[in-house]
Amino acid sequence: MQLRRLDRKMADGKAEELLREGEYGVLSTCGGAIPYGVPVNYVYYDSAIWFHCAAEGRKLDNLRANPSVSFCVVGGCHVEGFTTRYECVIATGSAETVSGEDRLPPIRKLVEKYSPGIPGSEEHIAAYRDKFVIVKITVTELSGKENRKK
Repeated sequence: MQLRRLDRKMADGKAEELLREGEYGVLSTCGGAIPYGVPVNYVYYDSAIWFHCAAEGRKLDNLRANPSVSFCVVGGCHVEGFTTRYECVIATGSAETVSGEDRLPPIRKLVEKYSPGIPGSEEHIAAYRDKFVIVKITVTELSGKENRKK
């Protein structure tokens, strides 16, 4: 992705760090004439973005029609005088649902990220793993941008 403000380009390693550490991201899809953006909990590992969702709905309908997506994470945002200080990363890529035993590693990573140390996580995963879908975004482009005090 070509940035207009190259002076605000984030180093590639820092962009991946924000993607790994972000609390949530906004998934943007378009399966028809109307784009759709929705915040999701996610995990970034193995050079891919993974999230879970219900087994039906607009998100999956759009992904079936058009697997191309954009995913944005914003961190450290605050207003300072007349300037907004921020850091953000935008990933583009292709999304696909993951099935079978391939679902278990991302489910475990999501539990580790959002519910660390809670007893009974494996039992919880076993009880609910067939009630939701795991989606993998294979990242094809990644760019980060920031406006920090110099």
